[in-house]
Amino acid sequence: MPAGEKVLSMDSVTQVGQQISYEIFPDKGEEAHPPVEISISKQDSIHWFCRTKRFRVITVHPGAETLTAPQPLFYRRFPEDNLEFGYNVNSGPAHHKAGVCCVYKPIFQFEDGKILDPHIRTVA
Repeated sequence: MPAGEKVLSMDSVTQVGQQISYEIFPDKGEEAHPPVEISISKQDSIHWFCRTKRFRVITVHPGAETLTAPQPLFYRRFPEDNLEFGYNVNSGPAHHKAGVCCVYKPIFQFEDGKILDPHIRTVA
């Protein structure tokens, strides 16, 4: 190894985010859809899925609690990157410019027109 180069231990490498699975229940209310918490710095992503109805994400915007939260929350653009209805949607990683300690709301639309809007809370 040339002089001056360092060997990095695994402890010094930034942790990689997790992919969080989140089941959507189209016929149940908000109590069946607790807020999901994601890390911005680790770039967590969410795998939304529904076993009974096809859906799509039409937007992800700041919730009423944090209307001025920086956007976008994810690198993936909604609805541009998600025009078709499906049983699974992956958010892609959290965007590094998204707000920390903010609330965001993804808006899900089902084929029958029903709308669902659970909450996402962000942490560092």
